[in-house]
Amino acid sequence: MGETRFIDQYLLDCKEMCSDFEPLGKSSLFTILDTCKASTRKSLQGINYFAAEAGEAFDGLRKMIEDKVALCSHSERLIENLKRA
Repeated sequence: MGETRFIDQYLLDCKEMCSDFEPLGKSSLFTILDTCKASTRKSLQGINYFAAEAGEAFDGLRKMIEDKVALCSHSERLIENLKRA
């Protein structure tokens, strides 16, 4: 059901953006979407791992800043900047 909406939206966009452009047929587009399903899922899973590792990296940086609080008078500012990043 969702694939049909994607294809219809694609065809509408092609028609609106460039009327002389001839897009692929619906059966070809369905085949492409069907073939790409697994790789899309795998890619999203990789993004989750990347986000988790990035979060751990920021936690590690925050801990390093907090551990050096006696050595750095700007630690609170650094932690706030880190949170905003």
